[in-house]
Amino acid sequence: MFNKILQPIARRAALNLRGNQHRLCHHENHFKYVTFEEATVPQGSWKENYEKMQKKYTMQLVGGIGSLVATIAIVLQFELIYFNYGPPKPKNV
Repeated sequence: MFNKILQPIARRAALNLRGNQHRLCHHENHFKYVTFEEATVPQGSWKENYEKMQKKYTMQLVGGIGSLVATIAIVLQFELIYFNYGPPKPKNV
């Protein structure tokens, strides 16, 4: 427990002795801003790319709807969830 208390104090003391008043998390900023000359230039037909992406999205939509319908059908067929929309069916003994 004392370790958790003394570590920050010792760190601050060491920084003050070195004469470095900066925090440990701040460094020099070497960020280079992007200009328009460095931006990518679109190539090819936008319509072909759009149609290709739409085919992919349509297939994902059809697959998602198909898996949803299959899941609902399995749940209803095997009565895995009781939806409480009527009295329960008596089981044959």
